[in-house]
Amino acid sequence: MGILHKATKLAVPSRIIKLNGPKRKASPDVKRLIGISKNKHRLWNDAGRPRDDHPLFKDKKEAKRNLRKQQRKETALEKEQFIQKLEENPNDQIFHQLIRRNRSETSKSDTDFLKMGEEEAISKKEQCELLAKYFEDFGPTKRQR
Repeated sequence: MGILHKATKLAVPSRIIKLNGPKRKASPDVKRLIGISKNKHRLWNDAGRPRDDHPLFKDKKEAKRNLRKQQRKETALEKEQFIQKLEENPNDQIFHQLIRRNRSETSKSDTDFLKMGEEEAISKKEQCELLAKYFEDFGPTKRQR
């Protein structure tokens, strides 16, 4: 065996590296739209990446817009279902899930202002305390008394 073959065996991975899929769960509609978007991007790329009024460029943009629109719809629906589940069956696990969502560091989940009754909360810590107080009153232990 030649030196190049030995070097190749050492340098090149012997097994196929598996790529992970999307980080968040994708519905069949989103998966279909991802496939369409990738296909439109591939066609646009093969045509030399034309810009502005070219039909391939417009098709690619429209496919991406449809994909993101569907993702936003599903995210909103998921949030709505989570809130309904919390209202129908309040328990500690779901409540803590809500707190973790609101305390995350991402800018998209930051609530600037929270008002419950006459009380107002601006910082994350104040919001957490206000929600804890609300769910303490709302929880099953208070209602059963």
